[in-house]
Amino acid sequence: MYRFALRPKWIVGHLLATALVISFVAAGLWQLSRHEWRSNLNARIEAQATLEVLGVGGIATAAVDDLDLRIAEVTGTWAEADIIIWNRSFDGQPGCHVVTPLLFQDVEPGAPEAMVVNRGWLDLVTCENPDRATFRPSTTQVVVAGQLSKSQQPGRFQASDPATGVLEAMLRIDIGRIDQQTEPALAPVYLVLAVSEPLETTLLAVAPRSANAGPHLGYAVQWFLFAAVGIVGYPLVLRKQATSPELEIA
Repeated sequence: MYRFALRPKWIVGHLLATALVISFVAAGLWQLSRHEWRSNLNARIEAQATLEVLGVGGIATAAVDDLDLRIAEVTGTWAEADIIIWNRSFDGQPGCHVVTPLLFQDVEPGAPEAMVVNRGWLDLVTCENPDRATFRPSTTQVVVAGQLSKSQQPGRFQASDPATGVLEAMLRIDIGRIDQQTEPALAPVYLVLAVSEPLETTLLAVAPRSANAGPHLGYAVQWFLFAAVGIVGYPLVLRKQATSPELEIA
């Protein structure tokens, strides 16, 4: 008399296959949630772009969430306080961004006196050995325009910048941290420079956030396909094993 041997490795295989399928489905659902987030962001980018261009007065009175992604044009003079923002790429090349506070003209009492401006990108060699005189902006009055963005904060597992001292380089554009070492009161958002008069010539302009579909929907399809392969393929493997089982005498 013969019977099929129930081996521990089969049980382990069942558990691993089930865990993999569940993981694939969970990853697909997460990518779908990211796709929905991207779609909502695209709608907001397009909506904000249709609104009137903000000046200093509009920036001073609007809520931070309402300012995010708006287009603004302001006039002022550059402060002598350039800050390098590390780990920023351009067309796949490593480098950094340079941000500089812009001091507003004719500020009303209680309104922000300056705004941090992301002036553009530098290559990594220049970032690591900066001769700041080479990328200092004009000392004359300047008109700048671009897209507004909220302050950047570290993620749960990301490193933070030192909480004290005057920093000449930072990991992100943290308005609150920059405000600690800047005498004029800063606006709660920063501006990604698109155009200026006089023209910025020492740095490469940073692309503003724009509406695009992103890869999330394609990734979701891939994960669901992996799950489908597991759901369909694993029973076939079991069937093959069942037709030529390892036998042991009972």
